[in-house]
Amino acid sequence: MRDEPSFSAEPVVNQILQYALSGQMMLGSQPRQGMNKLVAKGRSSEPGLQVISLTPAAPLADSMDKSISQFDWSTTSLGALPQWPPALRIAVDMMQHSPFPSALAWGAELTVIHNQGYRGLFPANLQTLGCSFDSLWSDEHWQVIGPCVFKALQGQASFVEDTPIRIGPGNSIGQAWYAFSYTPIRDDQGAVAGVLHTVIDTTASMETIGLWRELATTFEKQIARYMADRDHIWQLSRDAMVMLKRDMRLQAANPAWLQILGWSEDEVAGMPILELVHPADRPQIRSAVLDVLHGNGVEQIETRLRHKEGHYRWFSWSGRLEGNVLTAVGRDISQEREDAIRQSEMLLRNSQRMQAVGQLAGGMAHEMNNLLSGIGGSLELLQRRLAQGRLERIDNYVLLARDSVQRAMTLTHRLLAFSRSQPLSPRNLDINRLLEAAEPILLQALGPEMRLQWQLDTASWPVYLDAAQLENALINLCANSRDACRDRGQLTIRSVNQRLTGSEVNGSGLPNGDYVAIHVEDNGHGMSSEDVIRAFEPFFTTKPAGRGAGLGLSMVYGF
Repeated sequence: MRDEPSFSAEPVVNQILQYALSGQMMLGSQPRQGMNKLVAKGRSSEPGLQVISLTPAAPLADSMDKSISQFDWSTTSLGALPQWPPALRIAVDMMQHSPFPSALAWGAELTVIHNQGYRGLFPANLQTLGCSFDSLWSDEHWQVIGPCVFKALQGQASFVEDTPIRIGPGNSIGQAWYAFSYTPIRDDQGAVAGVLHTVIDTTASMETIGLWRELATTFEKQIARYMADRDHIWQLSRDAMVMLKRDMRLQAANPAWLQILGWSEDEVAGMPILELVHPADRPQIRSAVLDVLHGNGVEQIETRLRHKEGHYRWFSWSGRLEGNVLTAVGRDISQEREDAIRQSEMLLRNSQRMQAVGQLAGGMAHEMNNLLSGIGGSLELLQRRLAQGRLERIDNYVLLARDSVQRAMTLTHRLLAFSRSQPLSPRNLDINRLLEAAEPILLQALGPEMRLQWQLDTASWPVYLDAAQLENALINLCANSRDACRDRGQLTIRSVNQRLTGSEVNGSGLPNGDYVAIHVEDNGHGMSSEDVIRAFEPFFTTKPAGRGAGLGLSMVYGF
């Protein structure tokens, strides 16, 4: 090593930082070989210094060196160039624009990608692109280089200037002394995936070495800033972010996702994501993941994920594939959906504030008239028989009158249910067990040609209700579905945990809290918009005469 005079680098370094902050780069008075990407912008006021500005960076496809873009990378462990992960592409692009001879050693085999300046360090007949990094250097050089490479693979950067390496004859640039910089490069998951090897000519004076070192540090900081920005977004984003493996297992979740759903990172690490997806949404998620794996991005898929406490939250997702990792970003839209549904229900109920008084009076008059006619006729015939002294079969007239009275009581019972004045007997129940126990009577109400499908929440909350009234409401809904499907079709009953967090003043009259929602859906012909508005009116029916009294949905509404 040659002795160099001592000097104070602080004034020079401060001036270099001022130029760096203005987007310029400062080199020695004589531009060095391999710097054809730098354009002189004039001289500085300091003697012996020249101000250099980098040309604007071109897109990767245009700016990539031909030797790299035309090389058959499919023969290496990196695979074809279009399959390279974003972190590798960015590192290659920055390496190409480096004013130093630089090389990337990437992957488990430390496959080499280098710029033109780095190529000049080796004989022209030596194949350098795509080979393993350790095969480029002789055993003598590797004794110094190897430990630094392994240290970088462990995440520790180093700048070796105390023991510069002298490259012997046979190289295109002759004999010279060099110092090496080793910088770990991390992939999108934060793991060290490669090493940036930067070569600095130390033949010049120590002053020049200090200038190059500052430039190298700036280059390393650019890479560190890029990686830090990604981590900053991951940690502080209000949107939920997850990273999934190809087998749909959770690899990582950002703090926002964990906070929204109440899980800890240890609880969901490696968990199949479908275990958290609502059963009704799983086919849609599988289809979306297949689209992403085939190279298609996914935009705006709405699905539900299970909270740790058991209820579900709605998310609007978008995602794409990066290497072997599927990254998805989701926005919590639970409150928006609840507000929209609550408002639409309120508008529907307001439209259903029907002219009930006149219709109820008319229906009551019609029904009661029929019942009273049966009672009156039976009593008249009974009176005649008694006047004639004929006592045979008088019990038949009594039974007819009692039957009419019983029907009148049933009608009153239904009207009380509609008006919500009927006393209830609620108790704590397991909703899934209750629904399963009611299956035989529901199948009987549906008939032999109807299929009943269950989609029950696997961890349904306990409920507090009148089991008989719920069963009666389901029977009425099954009867309506059977008629809508013309005795042949499918009925689906779903249960789902739901948390209401909006204002207590809403159309449903329900306060904030935890509920179990039961959805009943058939594939029948449906109802017209006019009929939907009147669906819950007492005595309103679209069925033929004798098929219904128009009180089934009224009882469901009242319950």
